[in-house]
Amino acid sequence: MIKYYLFIPLLLSLCYFSPQAGAQDDWPEMSLFHLPGDWRNHHNQKIRLAAFAGKPVLAAMVYTSCQHACPMITAKMTSIRKRIPLPLHDEITCLLISLDPGRDTPDALLAYKNKRKLDHNWSLITADQTSVRQLAAVLGVNYKEMPNGDFSHANIISLIDANGVVISQLDGLNKDVTQISKQLTGLLPDSG
Repeated sequence: MIKYYLFIPLLLSLCYFSPQAGAQDDWPEMSLFHLPGDWRNHHNQKIRLAAFAGKPVLAAMVYTSCQHACPMITAKMTSIRKRIPLPLHDEITCLLISLDPGRDTPDALLAYKNKRKLDHNWSLITADQTSVRQLAAVLGVNYKEMPNGDFSHANIISLIDANGVVISQLDGLNKDVTQISKQLTGLLPDSG
């Protein structure tokens, strides 16, 4: 009887962890999905970066109180997405990652999403400062909080494949989106 008592929790834990462990084993070493961190999305749900596996991701780091660059980054991501045939829009995740976890609460993220009229394919996430810094370092996004509470930050949009590997980056607000749009299209299932 005691043996079964010990065996059942072990079996349940294997069932619970096996699918996730298998998926992690399939990700390349350079996958962002290996990064630790407990993130929250704009619906205040706990989320891991691995939740974005399976689809290409257009990602950028922004903060919602930004009045200049961040709305332009969001618009640039929208422009890239508009170059993709409409039937394939559900095959893309657009991800905005907050640089300002102190002010960008899930409610603030949701308000930004609604204000910008971003659809269900957009996710906005925040985490603790350590997780944000770690992801920023991997994406090559340098940022610094200024004395007035604004952030000086790189304006980078990253194209990440379905396995969490950064494929390409658009660095700068004045850059043409043609190349990254073609690269994104190449990651999508055939529309024909």
